[in-house]
Amino acid sequence: RALLLHAEHVQQPEEDHSADCLGLELWTFVVATIDLLYVPQRQRELIFKHASSFFLRGMRSEHLEQVGKAIGAVFRHLLPFHLYGDLQKAAWDWFWNIISMTLGHELDVLEQNINQRVVDSWALITERTDIDTLGKKFWQRLNEIAPDQTHIFRYHHEMHARMHSLQAVSCASHHIFACLPPRPSFTTTLLCRRPLKMWGHLLHHIVNMLIMSTSQTETFFDELFQLTVRHIRYGVKSHYMPPFGKALIETFEEIAGEEWTEETTVAWQEVWNRAADSMMRGLNFGASPLVHALVDGSIGQLRLAVSEFPRESRALKLCQIDVESTKVSPIVWALHDGNVELAAFIIKDLL
Repeated sequence: RALLLHAEHVQQPEEDHSADCLGLELWTFVVATIDLLYVPQRQRELIFKHASSFFLRGMRSEHLEQVGKAIGAVFRHLLPFHLYGDLQKAAWDWFWNIISMTLGHELDVLEQNINQRVVDSWALITERTDIDTLGKKFWQRLNEIAPDQTHIFRYHHEMHARMHSLQAVSCASHHIFACLPPRPSFTTTLLCRRPLKMWGHLLHHIVNMLIMSTSQTETFFDELFQLTVRHIRYGVKSHYMPPFGKALIETFEEIAGEEWTEETTVAWQEVWNRAADSMMRGLNFGASPLVHALVDGSIGQLRLAVSEFPRESRALKLCQIDVESTKVSPIVWALHDGNVELAAFIIKDLL
């Protein structure tokens, strides 16, 4: 409430309870964003999650300057001068300016109803084409833009067959490697060679996730990160994302025809970039020598990766890969790929 009293131009809630809720949410938001100061990508995700709530409470980008001043005024009121002097004020102004750029952009996106353009244009696309045609057009477009990515297709097709033979292992170890499904789903075949109809289904799944990002932000990021962990396992690289998004949007533009506008392109780019940035971050975090050894199924690379671990942390690193907040078991990873040699090496080293 103290924050609201200092923010003269922010829409004031009619009930005191609403004012308390907004003040509490602002305080929680400030604390969390400061904690993530050195993890900018995760900080951005947190801002995305809060933006919708702030927007619904009446906050707009033009209010952020006053909100920042209000928070600073509260600090000055509550803290002694030696704890909030000119230096601390300058630090706060700097920090809030960083937060305001991202939060203001998200509030503008919501105000311009960009998310609805995505929903409406997708409805048009599904009316104008069938699954087979959608998959064919996208496949052709992706091949034109990034033909070098096709090296990964056959590998995934062969690995899919091996995973079926290890179904029992998958079921027994599912609680250890919860991130990995018993068999590839539509999403895990992101870059697999499949019938064109499968590509159409894949695009439907991707768009459904993107639409989820516009209304269920927290759920979206949770599911997206689990998806990212699975794609690390399949050797997908972060630089695959921009060509994929470009092919996706250009395919939709071709199908929509004259009804596709520049504003529609901007809307799709906005939604896609939000998802791709987060996924690329996860893919980069998983790009360790140990992960590369598991992806390639190379015992030589695994020996080299393990030899570089400090002895005191070696066992822990061989039991789990920490891709930010998600834990993955290298042993179960190797077993899922049918690489008993890698799994045996890890177990022997642990013992």
